[in-house]
Amino acid sequence: MIASGIRALIVGMSAPLQFDAVDDAGVSVPGSATIVYRIRRTAGANPWWNGATWVAAEPAANAMTEDGDFDALYCDDWTPNLAGWYDAECWDTDPLHNVRVGRELFQAVTAVVGPSATTITVRNAATLAPISGATVLILDSTGLYVCGLATSNGAGQAVFHLSDGTYTLRALAVGYTFADAVLTVAGATAQNIDGTAYTAHPSPVVVVVCGSVGTVVGAIAEVVQGDTTTPLEGRLREANGTTVVDLSTAVAVTFRMREGGTGTAIGGVCSITDAANGKVQYVWGAHDLDTVGNYLAEFEVQWPGPLYETFPARAPFEIHVRPELG
Repeated sequence: MIASGIRALIVGMSAPLQFDAVDDAGVSVPGSATIVYRIRRTAGANPWWNGATWVAAEPAANAMTEDGDFDALYCDDWTPNLAGWYDAECWDTDPLHNVRVGRELFQAVTAVVGPSATTITVRNAATLAPISGATVLILDSTGLYVCGLATSNGAGQAVFHLSDGTYTLRALAVGYTFADAVLTVAGATAQNIDGTAYTAHPSPVVVVVCGSVGTVVGAIAEVVQGDTTTPLEGRLREANGTTVVDLSTAVAVTFRMREGGTGTAIGGVCSITDAANGKVQYVWGAHDLDTVGNYLAEFEVQWPGPLYETFPARAPFEIHVRPELG
């Protein structure tokens, strides 16, 4: 599978492509000199990446090099040149290795950095008191792609510098629910987003997941259909299962899950609740737990660079959504 887990990229910025080579039995395949990839932009002129630039004709597949630190993890860099969708495919040209083909769709967006200072204030809807420590997201007008992310300060404020235009404003905070709002930026802009308080569950569902080539530790979460007031807490660990991942320099952490590993993706941005101890929390959306089933899930950390790291790295953890009895 393509292990980077990157979904959104910035136009003009080099991005890593990583492929975790496993065979049909799920066994890692290290030491292969025949791992290759191909990237194609789904629309526009010169749609093929030849390993250095974008060209009109389909080139030969690009070779990938095994990572020096992790066996069976193959890497190369590429640079999206236009906003839009990109289709990446990785495989082994030696059929005797029985390596599973990896495929992923990426969305490249133009970085939204502009001259207009935009101040967002997160408040309690009932008391209008500021909410500190909330995750504030600026998304494009469709609400699909993140253009900015910050944490509200003691005054409940987060400041962005944006180009004039229309965006979607979203906030996340433990103990509050928020409705998305339209944000129109025209010069210096200030806007509030108010959340309705609820009683947070005192004992969140907890999973401990390990990065690198580590395994999943205690990571089968049992939740009840529709019980969205109970947040999901992730505790991120290094491969040894005990060393915590320090998230102090992390740009963002996202959570996602898919029913059976192939269904529609569910998830979003997490709150980092204890950076030094690798703790994050995802507040379920209103309809995230509507459907009973077995889901495969993961957390993804974005580091400066940007660099991306998926927890757990070797295989997703499981979330079982059982039916409510009432």
